[in-house]
Amino acid sequence: MNVRRLMGGCLLAVVPMTSGFTMERVWKEIEWRGEPAWESAASGWRAVVSAGRARLVHFGPVDSGHNLLHEVEVAEPFREGGPFPDWGGHRFWLGPQKSWEWPPHPDWEYSAAADIRILEDRLVVVMRDSDGLHPGLVREYFWLAGRLGCRVSWSDTDRPYYAMHVFAVPATTRVRVRPIPTVDVPLGFVRVTWDFPERPGSLPPGAETGPDGRLVLRPAATASKLGFPPQELEGDSEVGRLVISPAVTTGRVIHPPDAGFLTQAWICPEGGAFIELEQISPYLLPENGPASSLVFLDGIGPGAPP
Repeated sequence: MNVRRLMGGCLLAVVPMTSGFTMERVWKEIEWRGEPAWESAASGWRAVVSAGRARLVHFGPVDSGHNLLHEVEVAEPFREGGPFPDWGGHRFWLGPQKSWEWPPHPDWEYSAAADIRILEDRLVVVMRDSDGLHPGLVREYFWLAGRLGCRVSWSDTDRPYYAMHVFAVPATTRVRVRPIPTVDVPLGFVRVTWDFPERPGSLPPGAETGPDGRLVLRPAATASKLGFPPQELEGDSEVGRLVISPAVTTGRVIHPPDAGFLTQAWICPEGGAFIELEQISPYLLPENGPASSLVFLDGIGPGAPP
């Protein structure tokens, strides 16, 4: 095994490829936007993980360069005091966010991978842990039944945290999600705040109810952050549809944040660059191994009915 140095002084373990390499479900070392990266594909969909950004940065059809994720060509370096750069792609943080506000810890958001390795068909991305004052993260990307699994785990803590999978998508994306009305929440969704979720009295600006009963969310004059009961979250665009599904967690479940409205969407104001599609876990405590949260990404070609 040879080793290649990454930006930020971190190291990448390069696993040699065999002469019988095929791209399907196998992770291959490439260069993406001038950065060392890893690429794989299954069922007509391509995934790219940047080593320098330690995250998934591209998910799109194999036969085109289209990316369903919000893409930032150059990852500007992090500087204390800001302005804080946007690196796009699959962000992941541990909540509650109000305990750190903004930005997230640089190890979570603005660091190259400390190590990357392939275990069977999984790409394992070990995040930097610079100070030992917060849980270190380990990301895994793998294909299962044509969908891309995105799992993040953490350990070495006696404090419960909840997972925040945050997928940035272009602001032109139409978000589709189903409200589930109850007696307590008549509109079937909440407005997410720093503290307890609020029950809105009407649809937010830029939202409308589609023919199938799901809400269609678009940017409006002001930003909005909405929460829904756990479910698939869709982002539809002219180049394809991204479906983000919550899956399993490991660890001891303590309780859900945000009153259990764990599928969330942050809709940027008009003129913004990206929307955030989020799947949140309950508060988890490592038990008999790391705590972890898994979501799946699925792609649907353009033109398919909603």
